[in-house]
Amino acid sequence: MSANIVLPPLKTWAEQHLTGLITAKSADDFSRAFDNFLAKDVKIIFNGEPQTRDQYKQTLQSERFDEQGAVVKVLNSLQAPLLGKQDTAESGVVGLFYDATYVEGIRIRDAAVEHSVQSSLNIQVAEDQSIPLPPAGIRGFSDRRRVFALNQVYVDLRGDITSNA
Repeated sequence: MSANIVLPPLKTWAEQHLTGLITAKSADDFSRAFDNFLAKDVKIIFNGEPQTRDQYKQTLQSERFDEQGAVVKVLNSLQAPLLGKQDTAESGVVGLFYDATYVEGIRIRDAAVEHSVQSSLNIQVAEDQSIPLPPAGIRGFSDRRRVFALNQVYVDLRGDITSNA
C-alpha cells in the first residue's frame, strides 16, 4: 500500500520558501534556499528593471551584511490559477506583500542595528521538468515546483544612523 505525498498549497509553498530565503543562517543555506525557490531560467523584474538570476541573488545577499537574524512577516498573500488553467497545487501565480526585519551584528550602545524591508512580490510557479524524479521504487518527497517569473517592488527602509555625541 502506498500513500501519495500531499504538497502544500501554492500560497503556503511560496510563503515558506520566501521565509527560508530571508532567514537562512549561512551562505550555504541561502544558496540552497535560493536554488529550491527559483528555476534556472527564471525571468526577473526587480523594481521595474530586468535582472539576471545571478544579479537578483547578489541583490538579496546585499541585505545580509553581518546578519545575526531576520524576521519575515507576510502581511497578505493571494493565489490564482494561470490564465486558461484550473487551479492546481503544482502551478499558478502568487502575490505576497511582506515586511522583513534584519538584525545585524553591529551594535550601537549595546543595541543591535536593525533595518527593515517592505516588498510586494508576484511570482509564477510551475513544475520544473528539468529536475529529475526520484528513481522508481524510492519513496520520498519530491517537490519540483519553482518560480519561473518574478516581479518584485522592494523598498529598503534602512534608517540613517546619527550620533548625539
